[in-house]
Amino acid sequence: MLPIVAKFEAASLPTLSDEERQRLLTFVVVGGGPTGVEFSGELFDFLQQDVKRYYPKLTPLVRTKILQSGKGVLETFDKNMQDMALTNLKNSGVEVILNARVTALTETEITFVQVCVCVCVCVCVFTYVYIYIRTVFLSLSVAT
Repeated sequence: MLPIVAKFEAASLPTLSDEERQRLLTFVVVGGGPTGVEFSGELFDFLQQDVKRYYPKLTPLVRTKILQSGKGVLETFDKNMQDMALTNLKNSGVEVILNARVTALTETEITFVQVCVCVCVCVCVFTYVYIYIRTVFLSLSVAT
């Protein structure tokens, strides 16, 4: 049995809570390059066209995510292609988490470090003196 279908079979058990079902039906793709984006699209099609017919009550609990270590998906492609892919993924309900580097992987958890670089530029004017303040924040957080 395919691992994805096995997750739906397990989530069908009547003794499970919705929270446990949602955990079983959360699919994470690591990598937002061409393979990860293509796989996410195929997974979306499979879930919408095939799984929806056999497990209609479970379909609303399904969540898909992409963890991408870079600042965007398809980073080797031009900007228009990147933006279009990101928009299509989000419109399909895929949660895209950028700047997320996977540090550990188990059967039930994915641990990643998310690096957020925020640049704030403030311009203060004092007579003829322009002061540019540039602050770069580097925050690291571990999430599962």
